[in-house]
Amino acid sequence: MVPRVGVLSLQGDFGCHRSSIEALGASAVRVVLPEHLTGLDALVMPGGESTTMLRLMESNGLREPLTAFVRQRPVMGTCAGVILLGVEADRLPHPPLGVLDVGVERNAYGRQIDSFGAEVESAVVGGGYHGVFIRAPRIRRVGPGVEVVATLPGPGGSEGIAGDMRATLSSAREAMGDLAENLEALKHSFFFRGFFKDRGFYDLSSLSPVEYQSKEFEKNVTKERAWVRQDELFTVKANGSEELSDPGRKTLDAMMANFLRFTKDRAVIVEGYAAAGTVDEQFLHSRERATKVRDYLVKKFTLSPDYIGVMPMGAVTEYGDGIALVLLKK
Repeated sequence: MVPRVGVLSLQGDFGCHRSSIEALGASAVRVVLPEHLTGLDALVMPGGESTTMLRLMESNGLREPLTAFVRQRPVMGTCAGVILLGVEADRLPHPPLGVLDVGVERNAYGRQIDSFGAEVESAVVGGGYHGVFIRAPRIRRVGPGVEVVATLPGPGGSEGIAGDMRATLSSAREAMGDLAENLEALKHSFFFRGFFKDRGFYDLSSLSPVEYQSKEFEKNVTKERAWVRQDELFTVKANGSEELSDPGRKTLDAMMANFLRFTKDRAVIVEGYAAAGTVDEQFLHSRERATKVRDYLVKKFTLSPDYIGVMPMGAVTEYGDGIALVLLKK
């Protein structure tokens, strides 16, 4: 019997989780309303914006049935999912679900621009693996009934890589920054989500790459695509990571200049492509590439991140390694 695994799909990075679950042979089920929990064997709570997720849980009537479910069934939380499962976390509009005895600090390693990758030590997976920390939380306290299966080495012990830096930041400044960011995201989400809702999807994040390329989604949609190869955009550092090169930035500036005419009836997507590695590694690498390009464009052209979406495409034969800027028109 094929297991039915739910993916909390209110907001955040649930598209990649759905793709990974399906690649493992299980049935992935979007969870947005209470009735979507019926018949599930397990649940994944993905990363995203924990404050937005909590507000949507309250408005959808999902909080109580979700709390009951995660107390009885297997559940995996990543990033914001851990914040929601925990007992305590800072600056939330509603209390977390309180089913995992941990205390969590939100955005503990800094803001979006401070995102990084690092080796995480874990005996469970045989030594270690590469972790990606995008506005990542930090678990500050672990209760007696919780087993730690992985740690991130860094200066200051449990403080991690950015502990000393974070200690110097003003909590008031962080709170004001989060407030401004949330208000901006809320304002622009109406534009971005409206485009996808018209096509039967909640937003871009609710689309798997297969659905994104389907005839149903492309109905009445015109795609204007500009493609660029990986070696024209990125340089590879000694540790194997990629960063945008100066010629790559100039190429993106020229590409984006053609898209700056978009209005309320258009959406811009950065598609990432990566051909090497396993299926999961292809999706992660393509997402990293697309996210780096999106973050550069947001900063360069002073745009809200909610104007530009990211779609990890993995390996696609006709494209190879690189990214595509796509303008979707109604």
